[in-house]
Amino acid sequence: MTLRELISNHDYKNVYILARYFYRIGEPFMEDGMYDTIERNLKIMMPELKEYFERSYDDDPVPFDLLRSIDVEPARFISLSNKSELYRYLDEEKSTSIKSVVSYEEAYEYFMFLRRIKQDFVASLKMDGNNTKMLYVDSEYVLSLSRGRKGEAFDFTENSAKVMPRFISSANKYMKVTGESFVEQEALEYLRNKYNKEKYRTCKSAAISMLRVAHDRKDYKYLTTRVFMAEGLADTIDEMFRKLESDGVKTAPHKLFSWKDIPVDIEEFRKWLKQEIFDYIYDVGAGIPSDGVVIEVNDLLWAGEQHDQYSNRQCALKFEQWAFHYDKGIITDIKIEQRRVFKSVRVVIEPVTTYDGCEAKYINSFDPSILIKNDLCIGKEVYFERNSGAVNILIHGERLSTLKCSEEDTELD
Repeated sequence: MTLRELISNHDYKNVYILARYFYRIGEPFMEDGMYDTIERNLKIMMPELKEYFERSYDDDPVPFDLLRSIDVEPARFISLSNKSELYRYLDEEKSTSIKSVVSYEEAYEYFMFLRRIKQDFVASLKMDGNNTKMLYVDSEYVLSLSRGRKGEAFDFTENSAKVMPRFISSANKYMKVTGESFVEQEALEYLRNKYNKEKYRTCKSAAISMLRVAHDRKDYKYLTTRVFMAEGLADTIDEMFRKLESDGVKTAPHKLFSWKDIPVDIEEFRKWLKQEIFDYIYDVGAGIPSDGVVIEVNDLLWAGEQHDQYSNRQCALKFEQWAFHYDKGIITDIKIEQRRVFKSVRVVIEPVTTYDGCEAKYINSFDPSILIKNDLCIGKEVYFERNSGAVNILIHGERLSTLKCSEEDTELD
């Protein structure tokens, strides 16, 4: 069995598990949008995969049997036999997630919560890189790992040292520093031509490659790690950033706000959020790969409450400049074909020129039940997004409802 055969046979469960593994090691075989679409459909069709849906791919067990079935040698992770005393400071019990907010109405609710509890907050760019954690002992850099736990992490120490400061003078005895690593967009083509034309597809995957495997020293000028957390360095996020920056550490683009600044009137709130937060963070974060804005309580001593994997200390705003691209078409036919596991469903539409200048004639919808639940038939308008530069994927369910509400809000404006 090969990976291509798994995909052609629509074995989405194993394709999904493998996609998470290859994404983690910096060798993705599908675009982010396609991965998100497969995950959304598996949540409907295979709820028994809940443990995967609720955790970071860095916390997945290595799928040894599945990798062997497609004749792939597993990547080597760290061995706890060496540096074990240091590794334990960076070992993780469980990675947490940031709750996504995709509309002004949802954002308003969260900001009114901040007003009620009278907590100042920091808005920062949600960088779309590879999560990297570093350890400083007595102010000196000594270790760097990928996110992960129980010995299943990559040791980035040697290569991360090429971009991180050797000393952080204000660091405490054992200080864990966490950031996002990425390669500049403009350098991707250069790296592909120099090292491997099939890799270095994204800023994130290129960073993982450069952290895992030594490259020419001069090429590390294209790799950056921006820090968003240094545990124990300060009692507030704002002070933490200032201390890091004074030691030459690159931090996430950010801005401090008082809870008193938040407008109560919903229309004033929309204008304020767009101008003071979205536009500002977008401008100061120009050139950095990102997928939203993080809003977090400034007081690091305020623990808040955690529900499932989410904490009410923070949320991620993922609209306006960070909204996903989509297109619309009119259904002219529906083609259904039985495959080994699922039925293959393709929706035929009147030819549409998409936002990226390509012509779309077909949309993949994965399962006939999705068409039924969303009342889609010939003559109906359908929403879709493009992935991998060629594949059109149906937008449906809660995501479609959110998108339509957003459109209605825009029309009212």
